[in-house]
Amino acid sequence: MYGAPEKHETEADTAEAVTSDLSSIRVGLIPGRNGQRLRNQLEFLLDPNASPSARRYTLNVKLSDREDSLALERSGFATRGNVEMTATFSLIDDATGSTTLTSTSRAVSGFNLLTNDFSTMVARGDAFTRVVDQLAYEIRNRLAAHFTAQARAASADPS
Repeated sequence: MYGAPEKHETEADTAEAVTSDLSSIRVGLIPGRNGQRLRNQLEFLLDPNASPSARRYTLNVKLSDREDSLALERSGFATRGNVEMTATFSLIDDATGSTTLTSTSRAVSGFNLLTNDFSTMVARGDAFTRVVDQLAYEIRNRLAAHFTAQARAASADPS
């Protein structure tokens, strides 16, 4: 009588469908060392159990990066560096060959330019690692939002 209206699909069902969709994505090769890192991180985030499920989608990513020096001292030497990376990605439905999602993600991280070259190199490498991780999480979240919207639209369709 006074119960909540009947739902055709619960939140748990939607979450399960989205998890299944994410694990069915094959990540295409991404050139370069940072591309390899991004691909590995995406594969882990999309399918943490490395399930042998059939792949229904392909994710293609184009990666570009830029590095800047800033925060100049009076002596004219830079003391801070920034790493900026941009990933343009598209999700392709393998059955139809059509693109179902296209988007761009951007991440920035900073590091100190130190007097010791080795320390600067390590700090720079850590900045690139942080940027790759940020991009991977953002791409995964956008894909999850895309699949959630699809699942909700499908459950709202009365046919």
